[in-house]
Amino acid sequence: MMRNRKGFTAIEMALVTTIVGLMAAVALPKFGQMREQAELNSAKRQLLSQLGAARASAVQRNRSVQLHTDGAEIWLTTDVAGVDTEIARRSRPYDQFDVKVEASNHPITFDPRGFATGLPITGAKYLLYRADRADSVCVTRFGTIVAECGL
Repeated sequence: MMRNRKGFTAIEMALVTTIVGLMAAVALPKFGQMREQAELNSAKRQLLSQLGAARASAVQRNRSVQLHTDGAEIWLTTDVAGVDTEIARRSRPYDQFDVKVEASNHPITFDPRGFATGLPITGAKYLLYRADRADSVCVTRFGTIVAECGL
């Protein structure tokens, strides 16, 4: 005679727990990789924003603006009455995202027309590094900011 039982057996619970554990073991490393990539992308957006702000500020102020980086910080300066003056809040991709920024040309100067002056024919390249991931941003002599330029 069959009884109507409610609930789960211990074997069913152990099986479900094992399946959930295996799925978590497979998924957790992927979440870490996704987080690293998201942080690298955020630092890249920050750099692109600062480059755009430097160019726009040079045109708007009708004077040269320089974008500086020391690997951990990015900041903008311009000459005000003979003194280099910071004109924007510093961004800190290393502190925020653990991303280091290296520039092929330091600093980049945007003139009042928005052109990047003093660069070689190939322009300038910024490399962003985080753990085993890397990305790049390029600036042409015409002041064009290219979000993907290869490593």
